[in-house]
Amino acid sequence: MNLSHFSVLVKKYSVTSLFFILGIVMLIIGASSSQDATYFIASLMVLIAGFLSLLFSAGFFKSSIGKLIGYVAGLSAVICIFLSWKSVKDTSKHNELYKFSVELVKENLSVVRLAQKAYKDKFGVYAPSWDKLEEFIKTGTVPEVQAQGFVPTRKLTPEESKFIYKDNRPIDNNMTEWEAYQLSRHPNLYPEFKDFKRDTVQINFFDKQFNNATYLQRRKKLNFGEFNPDSLRYVPYTGAREKFKMQTIDSIMIGTDKVSVLEVKGKLPFAEVHGSKKREEISFGSLTLPDLSGSWE
Repeated sequence: MNLSHFSVLVKKYSVTSLFFILGIVMLIIGASSSQDATYFIASLMVLIAGFLSLLFSAGFFKSSIGKLIGYVAGLSAVICIFLSWKSVKDTSKHNELYKFSVELVKENLSVVRLAQKAYKDKFGVYAPSWDKLEEFIKTGTVPEVQAQGFVPTRKLTPEESKFIYKDNRPIDNNMTEWEAYQLSRHPNLYPEFKDFKRDTVQINFFDKQFNNATYLQRRKKLNFGEFNPDSLRYVPYTGAREKFKMQTIDSIMIGTDKVSVLEVKGKLPFAEVHGSKKREEISFGSLTLPDLSGSWE
């Protein structure tokens, strides 16, 4: 085979071969990256167009029929490439939105869990409804210890120990915060502790948890938007049409103990695979155990 003959073969089969190879590559990529049906149809059409073009170039069709097939195959290939590109783009966009929605759902459920823990610490049981929980988030209060002064890094003196415990017990360890607080209640006897303060005050739960610079900056960094307690009951991206299901039981027996239990669950707003209708369930808590673990943890 001389060089000129080889050059003719290259010109004759190069473009059609590229379409044929492109179809094969697209099918392989689709199979390895879970593309949707549109992508596979487009890939198959590109493969068929390339194959028919190869047959025409090899002389299996008459000239007029071959040209018609070539035009149709070429147009089909262009359309299919566009559909494939659009399918890949849509899949990529879906994957990004799916990942973001999962993080937003986990954030909201973590907030619900945090608020329910605070509610239980104050009232002894979990909030039985979304209305009660959201009201607590917006107006409820929680205790906070306001600290002033430091615990000395020394042991109690025998006099201080006897004053606190009313006995002569051995002094083995450094002073504790509780011991320092007891001495601070008598500044005339122990002036060293006159500036030591440990006061418990009630502060607004919303301000403490959700209106501080750290939390606000975190939400901004993650693009979660402004925090709104009234939206916690709704599954994101469902237009407030779907709610998380929240169930509580004030008292169940676990061994010899009575405990309160809580479960919150719902479905993610999007399926993991583009084009699928199967949506995963996400939840935290249990109605049979005092466990608030999340299904995502």
